[in-house]
Amino acid sequence: MQRDIYAIQGTERARISRTYNNGLSQTIRIRMNYGLTVESTPHHRWFVSYHYRRGAGLEPVNAWVPAAELSVDDVLEVNIGAYTNETHAPLASVNALALKMRGNATPMIQPAAMNEDVAWLLGYLWGDGCLSPGGFRIRFMDSREENLLKNTAHFARAVRARIQHLCRIPTAPCPGA
Repeated sequence: MQRDIYAIQGTERARISRTYNNGLSQTIRIRMNYGLTVESTPHHRWFVSYHYRRGAGLEPVNAWVPAAELSVDDVLEVNIGAYTNETHAPLASVNALALKMRGNATPMIQPAAMNEDVAWLLGYLWGDGCLSPGGFRIRFMDSREENLLKNTAHFARAVRARIQHLCRIPTAPCPGA
């Protein structure tokens, strides 16, 4: 069963219609005011609400712009302060008994609140991962084996689970995948 996945911006939501496998790519580092820095591929689109012109002020743009085409004084839609390390947001509780898993599945302890490890896991999953068709296995696609090996311990801390298999792609198939 395929489930729709949605992206949310403000109060609007839109179904994600496609994803792209770009392989290894160069990245662009974008430095914003307030000390925020992000990296993205040149073709990743950012929503630009305004462009600031000296003497003219803010000019409306309201368009999705590839990172390679961004310019100094573009105003991006970024929600500064939505999450800080000082305020760990509570996470909705999932009834583990309601999940239909195999009897030999390793139980995971769900964290009660957002923390640095869970935030890392969600970012890595969003950027380089996916869920299995059944939705019970997390998969990561990273051609750099050292990233997968390095991130295994971080992943285990985030979900407090025992890692049963670590697949070295593309040399070995994932057991049970």
